[in-house]
Amino acid sequence: MMYKALVSLSAVAASVAVAADPVPTWTMKPVQSIQARVQAFPPSYDAGPGHNTFVADFVKDAVTFQDKYRVSMDTVNTASVEGALMYLQAEGIDYAVNKPCYRKNNMSYIWFYNITIVQPTYMLAEFQDTQMPEYGPFVAMDNGICTPISAAVPVPAECKEIDGLDNFPKLGPFVGGEPRKDDPRAPYDENIWFSYPNSCYLSPFGGKSEACRKTQTGGLCPRGTKPDGIKCTYAFEVIGFVAIDDLVGITSMPFGTSGRTYSGFVEFCKDNKVEFDSRNLTSMIPFWRDPFNRTANQARSTALINYYNQVAKQPNSYMQPLPTLKELTDNNPPCYLNSKKCYDAAFGCRRVLLAQVCQVCTTDGTGCVKKPANAEPFPDLPKAERKVPQELLVTNTTGAFGKNATPSPAAPGSPSSIAGKSSAAVGSNNGRWGLVVAMASVVAAMLV
Repeated sequence: MMYKALVSLSAVAASVAVAADPVPTWTMKPVQSIQARVQAFPPSYDAGPGHNTFVADFVKDAVTFQDKYRVSMDTVNTASVEGALMYLQAEGIDYAVNKPCYRKNNMSYIWFYNITIVQPTYMLAEFQDTQMPEYGPFVAMDNGICTPISAAVPVPAECKEIDGLDNFPKLGPFVGGEPRKDDPRAPYDENIWFSYPNSCYLSPFGGKSEACRKTQTGGLCPRGTKPDGIKCTYAFEVIGFVAIDDLVGITSMPFGTSGRTYSGFVEFCKDNKVEFDSRNLTSMIPFWRDPFNRTANQARSTALINYYNQVAKQPNSYMQPLPTLKELTDNNPPCYLNSKKCYDAAFGCRRVLLAQVCQVCTTDGTGCVKKPANAEPFPDLPKAERKVPQELLVTNTTGAFGKNATPSPAAPGSPSSIAGKSSAAVGSNNGRWGLVVAMASVVAAMLV
């Protein structure tokens, strides 16, 4: 069976849609979004000429500034600030499921990103009625690759649609986004995750050749280039980070009678202290108290944002303070200009969170913006040619807009949009790593 799956994967990579689709004349307005990602390592600040930004230096073959800059968003998942904290709380800190004195995937830092997005018009045409406004379907991504669903489905449908593989429509390197299904271990109301496909998205870090990157160009813009939805779909800067041990207060707690504070989580744990244990709901850290309370979790999100800004505003900090929600909303276009769903909504849409996602309003509430009475009709967006049935276009089943979701999912953050259990990871692998390695080695070999 595995052999058949690998043969099928070869066929997928070789079968690229070549039909000439009409060139769209309409493009979406750029949207600025603040997002976060849990990492094992801190970013490093590059003060070189014309650089002056944070980069990633944890991939061995990333040597140049451009390499290190690219790694930060090189086929990865991110989240709303709330979603990143939810992932840490649900999967990273529980002594009941993790190795002794070890957070899952060595979670140690939360990075903050300032991202500008312009989606491909073909993607919006295909998914504007069924997905979260302004976004395509979310795709799990691990180690720089689209995560295989199974041995029988080594490439998710959403990733086939980037370049039109296997007769799927060629929609372009779209950014995916969805409200996640609820996780009882950490119920956060604004838990939204995103996916960013970049070049050579079928090969992992360490296996991405330049030839492959030219074939599968991905969505990341060269630094300094604005996205247009055609040549590239997203641009970013890592604007700062926080150490989790500092955020939750471990490094401020006295280490016995030593006269100093704990150096970090490992020392804290080896001193028989408990960050969190779901078996008896024990936590010796006030930050994590009341983990199943939505109000407490929202307060934790606010505390993270406030702590980040406190660190960013310290003297000689390279970090950039976060813009306010009002600043972001005022600078971003109203949702009805980019989303037909918001254009048609009786009460319009509002932008919510630092992530600036569009939420369909069900009443004439605060922040809701309706299209003006004299608004031009929303354009009839052309669809890319495809030769596969509609029901095969979405593989993902993880969130409120996944394959098995209801036809009209609730808006992000509403109670009815939260129904199940989160499983994919933001910032590292999600339990399917063996399959990723097995499939990626084959893909890398045939695409170089």
